[in-house]
Amino acid sequence: MPIRPKSQTKPKPISIPAALTILHGEKSTLPDVVVTHAVAYLMAAVIGWLGWQDGLSGWQVALLVVLSADIAGGVVANITTGTDRYYGARPRLRKVFLGIHVIQPLVLWWLFPESYLVILATMAVTLCSSLAVDLFASPPLDRTWGAAGFVAGCAVVIGLQSPSAALTLLLLMYVAKLTFSFAPRWFPDPR
Repeated sequence: MPIRPKSQTKPKPISIPAALTILHGEKSTLPDVVVTHAVAYLMAAVIGWLGWQDGLSGWQVALLVVLSADIAGGVVANITTGTDRYYGARPRLRKVFLGIHVIQPLVLWWLFPESYLVILATMAVTLCSSLAVDLFASPPLDRTWGAAGFVAGCAVVIGLQSPSAALTLLLLMYVAKLTFSFAPRWFPDPR
């Protein structure tokens, strides 16, 4: 049976509505948008269920679901051409993006107060690694630095273990979103 070559056709770019440019950039592809949202919703459901199993109340699970969708969707979206180029063309916005990601761990601390050490340590390693990549590494070395930050963040999450599977999974995705998915420039502007 002959092996078929992969299709050489690239998906056509689509314009993204203004309200969603912060997630997908100004242009993206339909497969990128669909996969990003599918992963976001699937992981939100899984982590929400795990949070329910942890004994979180209804409103706490709802908050966890929203955080999970944002973080899981961001892991995928930040590697897409549209999102990467959108933030790549806006260096100041890249720093603001990293800065606002101090909020998510603080919300997690509120939801899982007994796991404050792993949450704060993960936040510190993740934000420091991501900022170092953003400030000091340029392509393609930034990917290597991002991978190193990802490994360090995973070591913190696993090494300081939380009793909550929902929190552990969410922290691992938080590390992936910022250190490996967002901080490196995957598609530097060809201009």
